Amino acid sequence: MEEEKLVCFTKDELLKPREIIIEIMDYMLKAGLNDYTGGNMALRIGEKIYSTQTKASINYRWKLHPDDIIVTDVEQNVLEGRKEKLSSEADLHHGILKRFPKINCTLHGNTHYSPLIVSQGIEPVGVIVSAEEFKIKKSAVVPKEYPMFSEQEKEFVYKAFSEMDARGEALTVIMHDHGSFVAAEDHNKAFVLFNALEANSKYIYDRELLKTSKLVSSIFSKISGTGMPYTQNDSEVLNPDLKDKIITANDIEYLYRQNPSKKVIIGSNCILTSMAESLAKELGIVFIRE
Repeated sequence: MEEEKLVCFTKDELLKPREIIIEIMDYMLKAGLNDYTGGNMALRIGEKIYSTQTKASINYRWKLHPDDIIVTDVEQNVLEGRKEKLSSEADLHHGILKRFPKINCTLHGNTHYSPLIVSQGIEPVGVIVSAEEFKIKKSAVVPKEYPMFSEQEKEFVYKAFSEMDARGEALTVIMHDHGSFVAAEDHNKAFVLFNALEANSKYIYDRELLKTSKLVSSIFSKISGTGMPYTQNDSEVLNPDLKDKIITANDIEYLYRQNPSKKVIIGSNCILTSMAESLAKELGIVFIRE
């Protein structure tokens, strides 16, 4: 009996990197992990790196074709496509792929919740099950003073990823007022990791919002019920028992409408958002920490 011949395919033969990138960026958009103003991706297959081109979101509204994908080597020597069309963050993508041989996919999107929570000083630590599953312990946060696409930003990410990799953590970073960036062994892991990062940030945001909503409801139930009486005397000090909470501009506005006191006692660890501080100053409200 003739021996059966086994056919073995290489990774290069099985994968269609251009189609993978188009599919992943479409998933990113549909999942609300990116928008029509930015985002980019790089995928290493063998010695080649496939990546999205600059302004792919604006010029093509993410309706990409295989010819829209640029092919380079790890040194950014263009093999297919035009060098001037490389993404504005190509240096960062290629820099990570060059420094981390086991990393084969880097993914960036203009997220909402991740930069939002860090803008208010909330630490992006992993709290939900998927964050734990994908080893998101605490995402790195690029300092706000580092300009986008700058050498400072890139060097910060390289160093942060090296430290996270040494600890066995997922490689995730959040950029102030910009978005998120992840790196993983392949495109599937990168996409799921990116999704877990944003889901974790949304959970943190909703959790803090829920705390604030419950707090405000509790305050005004006391004021309007059997709680403390109040007058509209500017010298009055209202103590709504704000301890270890985050106060937003909406809280300030609601508080002031119910009781326009000019002095409010808050807990020593209470966090005021920048918009809350600005509105309080406009209304002449002074906060006194316990």
